[in-house]
Amino acid sequence: MIPLLIEAVKEQQKIIEKQNKEIEELKAGVKKALSSNLTAEQRWQ
Repeated sequence: MIPLLIEAVKEQQKIIEKQNKEIEELKAGVKKALSSNLTAEQRWQ
């Protein structure tokens, strides 16, 4: 039973790491989009 639980925890850790990477990529994309948007707005002023 214990080996099964250990494998389940390992699998969960892989999922968490993948989600953390996706979150970081999304944050970078939002930051870039906001930066581009601000630059575009400044051009119109």
